[in-house]
Amino acid sequence: MSETDDPNAVLAFILVLVAYLVACVYSFFHPMTVPLPDYEAFYSAYNISNVTVDIMNPVSNSQITPQGVKFEWKIANFPVEALHQYGAEVFQYRVFINDDEITSEIGFLALDEGRNGPTDNVLNHTVQFPIPLRKFTDLDDVSFDAKQFKLHLEVTIPIPGLIGELKTFEQTVYVWKPAAPRAREMTTFEFTAPEDGATFEEGQSIVLEYTAVNVHEMYVFVDERSHLKKTHVSDGNLLLRELGVGLHTFEVRALDERGKAAASSTLHVKIIERQNVETP
Repeated sequence: MSETDDPNAVLAFILVLVAYLVACVYSFFHPMTVPLPDYEAFYSAYNISNVTVDIMNPVSNSQITPQGVKFEWKIANFPVEALHQYGAEVFQYRVFINDDEITSEIGFLALDEGRNGPTDNVLNHTVQFPIPLRKFTDLDDVSFDAKQFKLHLEVTIPIPGLIGELKTFEQTVYVWKPAAPRAREMTTFEFTAPEDGATFEEGQSIVLEYTAVNVHEMYVFVDERSHLKKTHVSDGNLLLRELGVGLHTFEVRALDERGKAAASSTLHVKIIERQNVETP
């Protein structure tokens, strides 16, 4: 600066410079923050009060079959408009037997043109899976002839439009396990599926389902020819393939623990030629 500069102007410049430096230091240690608006201001929760979760199978107080339980449950009345607006939703379901968790899975609620047309306002989603008999046997630590088991379902679904907000649905049914076969009971064997005289197409696999009680050995014959032998037989199934066109006979001869023939069962099926479907 020259000697002719105005002292007041110099003083003003120095004051401005000092104020600027102080502001810089203050902003470094105390940065200015502008709070963002809550996300709920941008989204509104979707009403899912009409959504229900129900166990379709088994019904309460039913008996466990020799194959176990075919468990089926259903989500009903989920709003399709919510899926259009927010996309697919992820849900979690857990199943318990007597408060012991046996399965925990993740599923999706998504638009499916094959099931939900443009006029559908709600989505219904069904889940099925088998619970084998051993799941109940492993938990059966009481020597009762018949025992009641609690099947409990928990389904957790996100509330559309709210981040991190969930709703849990719960359902419970009770099923009975039949009395276990006693060692002195008779040896029995019976085909349960398919029906006698059922028809199959050539090349189609055939699953023979059966129940067995106190069967020590069983011999399977296909058209009077020995097919296989099994020991210590319980309820189960057999898979048969590559049977030719015509009538076929399946016979099982069951032996007790003393090796004596104690039961037998016969089933007939018919194999027809595969129908060729002509494409237009």
